[in-house]
Amino acid sequence: MPRGMRVKSRTGIYHIMCRGNNKQDIFIGDGDMNKYYYLLSDAKKKYDFDLYAFCFMSNHIHMVVREKTDSISEIMRCINSGYGVFINRKHERVGHVFQGRFRSEPIEADSYLLSAVRYVHNNPVKACMVDSPEKHYWNSYRGYIDGKEFAEILDAEYVLKYFGEGRRTESLGGFIRFSRKDDDILLCDIEEDLDREKKVYKNMVGSNPSEETIEKAVRYMISLGYTKSKVKEVTGRTDYAVRKMYNIIKNHPQMTGEKTFDSDRLINT
Repeated sequence: MPRGMRVKSRTGIYHIMCRGNNKQDIFIGDGDMNKYYYLLSDAKKKYDFDLYAFCFMSNHIHMVVREKTDSISEIMRCINSGYGVFINRKHERVGHVFQGRFRSEPIEADSYLLSAVRYVHNNPVKACMVDSPEKHYWNSYRGYIDGKEFAEILDAEYVLKYFGEGRRTESLGGFIRFSRKDDDILLCDIEEDLDREKKVYKNMVGSNPSEETIEKAVRYMISLGYTKSKVKEVTGRTDYAVRKMYNIIKNHPQMTGEKTFDSDRLINT
């Protein structure tokens, strides 16, 4: 079966996910993670892109990236192919290291960007590996906190500006408070993917939702940049129903009140 085309982000920002083949570990130890970091750092010098967050786990990787003049596909192909050659030689393995090509979710709203960064940083906490994100070494949260760690590849200031344009200590305080909150957004996960999104949607609308409740949930999803096909997948609605609702909402964005979220709302809710 041919691979589907990658959904293009209008902002150029993506939540990137790579998983080990057959869910096997892609990192055997810190030396392997250090090599992947080196390849990521080298790609940062060769290609034009911004990196807002990353976290290396034993069998998967999360990143939040903005592509610029170079495509994210070209960038990830360079990093992952280089790592695949390295890991197979080092551990005397053969075959694919990663399960297919990397996955990407377009990020087209401020709220989605900030929640994606928070989600990536809290991955080790949710996996019960640590009790706070800064305790996981290969996590860009540490770079946000001290301003020096991973500074050569991390574009943290772009994210921090959402929490204040003044002194870094003030914006950092808002960022830390936001990072400690529970995820309240539909995010694609490396393991559960669509099943998780469906579960979150059902929790939002309940067991016997009214059309008004469904429309409210769809409005929220659209405000996060969800496409018609993605809304249909998650909600299970027909093409006609989704297309009709989607067009009404897109043509009357003031009705949603949710098209984008300013930083004050994100910090204070």
